[in-house]
This record gives sequence, C-alpha cells and structure tokens, in this order.
Amino acid sequence: MIDKQKIKYPTIEEIVQANYTVIKEINVSRKDYHRIYHRDRIIKILEEMKKLEGDLYDKAVFLLKNLIISHPFGSANRRTAYVVTHTFICNNTISLLTDGLWRVRTTVITWLINFKMPLVY
Repeated sequence: MIDKQKIKYPTIEEIVQANYTVIKEINVSRKDYHRIYHRDRIIKILEEMKKLEGDLYDKAVFLLKNLIISHPFGSANRRTAYVVTHTFICNNTISLLTDGLWRVRTTVITWLINFKMPLVY
C-alpha cells in the first residue's frame, strides 16, 4: 500500500486542463465547449478525496464518481473524469512500483549480506 503522504493528487489546474484537452482531442459534438461552472465543487472533491480513508483505488473511485455527479464543466464531464482518474492511478502506481522495487532490492541485498551470500551483478 502506498504511503498516504506520497500520493500525488491532481490539482484544480490539471483537472481544468484535462477538460480543455478532452474537448479539443475527443470532440464528440459541435456543442462541446470548455467552460467551468463549478470550480468550488472541484476544490471540495479534492479536499474530501485527501481526507478519505482507504487505498489508492478507493480514492480513485471517489474522484471518478464525484467529478461525474458534480458536473463542474459545461461539456465532457464524464470524459474528463475518466482521464483525470486514469492519470491519478497511473501517476501513483508508477511511484508505488518504484518504491516497492527499491524496497525489494534493499531487502534482498540486506539478506544476502547478512547470510554471507555472494553478490553477483
């Protein structure tokens, strides 16, 4: 499990930029437009997500669900929620894997040294 203090949360600016990019790159309708209706709702979602007990995936579910339900943008709320949540998971999974691999490497080297096993690189 990832340390809560190491979790990289999305910022309000990243979420707004994601909406702009989603509309630009995945334009479903001519009526799609980038407009922020409820910046305050996004801020509240991020604050509540940080306080939420649970692991990375609990927080991701909370983020996805609440970005969709709160409907903070003029268009592409579901697409934006998906992209932001996917990015959140990817950013934190990479750091989790990196931290995990470093711990495994350190544990193996410590074990080899303590048990007088030859180190072969």
